[in-house]
Amino acid sequence: MLVDPSGRGSRSTDYPWAPSDEEWERTIEEVERRWGEHEYHEHSLREANPKAWHGAAGGGELLAAFSAATQAVAAARELVPRSAESCSVHAGACELVDSRPQGQAVDDVRRMLESTARGRVSMSPIVEAILAASG
Repeated sequence: MLVDPSGRGSRSTDYPWAPSDEEWERTIEEVERRWGEHEYHEHSLREANPKAWHGAAGGGELLAAFSAATQAVAAARELVPRSAESCSVHAGACELVDSRPQGQAVDDVRRMLESTARGRVSMSPIVEAILAASG
């Protein structure tokens, strides 16, 4: 796994496309009700980055982008035990070419994934450092 950050979280006159307070309340209620369901997390990943969802890394792999390493690691730790697959988390820049992420970070995470045992989550040194620094 490699969500699009926003500068503001709620709707205002200068940011009218953000979710309203009522929409945020519904989102929070859904998260509390459905957290841990494989289908919920899969849907959340599709919503957050629809262009990168469809096996974009090749070979049926899922490649998702997050604005924070802690989010990526939390998602990986939720999804991996339910799917018996493996997951690798790396931080780095990539670009979308024909709606598919490409670049050195994608190549790096693919190599990491090749050596990650099924049912395990691996993290690159940069992600480990980010997590350590975030407490």
